[in-house]
Amino acid sequence: MSKRQLPVTDLANSATLPVEARWSMLERKQDFVPPHSLEPTRRNIAMLLGVTDPLFPDHPRPSKDEIIATFEQTLPKGGKRAQRDREQNLLRARALLDFGETSVARAAIEHHKSFAVAENTYIRTADPLVLEVDGRPCIPSTDFRKSGALTRRGLDFVFSLNFHMIVDYDPAFSDFDLVHLNYWQDKEGAVGITPEFHAGEPVFSYDDLNTMIRETLDIWDAIVAGRRKKSKDEDDGFWFGETA
Repeated sequence: MSKRQLPVTDLANSATLPVEARWSMLERKQDFVPPHSLEPTRRNIAMLLGVTDPLFPDHPRPSKDEIIATFEQTLPKGGKRAQRDREQNLLRARALLDFGETSVARAAIEHHKSFAVAENTYIRTADPLVLEVDGRPCIPSTDFRKSGALTRRGLDFVFSLNFHMIVDYDPAFSDFDLVHLNYWQDKEGAVGITPEFHAGEPVFSYDDLNTMIRETLDIWDAIVAGRRKKSKDEDDGFWFGETA
């Protein structure tokens, strides 16, 4: 297992492709630092969707302004990178708040079973929540990317994995639907969340998913190892060239 982890969205999109196309897609994926981090939104999704403090279940839900003020305290401060992080996370936070206010009747924290690929290494495609969305009990997953978001087949992958790891695994969730929350932003700057439900049978079997995941991670490990070797060889060549 490489130390350069493959993001779940990229794993889902690539694992559903034929092997040659999988290699091609992953080889095009460059090692780079994204222009902003959405980790604050992911860490605080429960608060943004309206999960109340379990110690005070009857306490009124805070206002949007109060939640945003609390959320802003988790965001980085200072510098251009921090400013981009703040802007992008606040856009998604407001979209989640609006969606929670209009569509989520109830929300609670629930840590779901994850797919183990190695010791202390897991794939998590469901958010640690249960929601009641438009009257339906749901287990959510989310995608906050504007580019490189889940493809149709990638979404089938996520729904299938969540079905096998949660709905089919735990009788407590046998009547729950799966819902994927897609973030969108239009040219005029409006933002929002669109839910997509899945209540049927999974597209991929558990055995298929197991094979797809392990093959894809093996490919990614080989690509990362090849890049490291190339980088080391180039560094060594540059060093000897300087001393010649």
